[in-house]
Amino acid sequence: MSKTFKFKAQVWRWPGDFGWHFVNLPKDLAKKVKKVGTPYGAGFLKVKVTLGQSTWVTALFPDKKSDSYIMSVKKQIRLKEGIWEDDKVNVSFLLQCPVVELGIARDTVHKKNTKFTTGLSRSENDVK
Repeated sequence: MSKTFKFKAQVWRWPGDFGWHFVNLPKDLAKKVKKVGTPYGAGFLKVKVTLGQSTWVTALFPDKKSDSYIMSVKKQIRLKEGIWEDDKVNVSFLLQCPVVELGIARDTVHKKNTKFTTGLSRSENDVK
């Protein structure tokens, strides 16, 4: 069963030339998400986010400075929703797990040396 997480946060801009904008998850929410999420890479958590009328897939980035996670708010979304730096926004998200989406149990992935298949097959002719 999927759980929707909701929070309110202030949009901030990453210092630098490219103007990436983010929101921080509240620390108590970050602790809950960390317990149930399936991280990949450097601790990222894949999420499906809704902000206003916009929905997109992105990742929560672990942030040591805030002891939480940060979430980017794409320029396309900010323009569509009229969001600017320092605005307070209501955000909701669902944790996504690419492995679970393929029908593989989460516990299976964490076992070392476990072989699994996705049920997908390819022939040599499919690979070019």
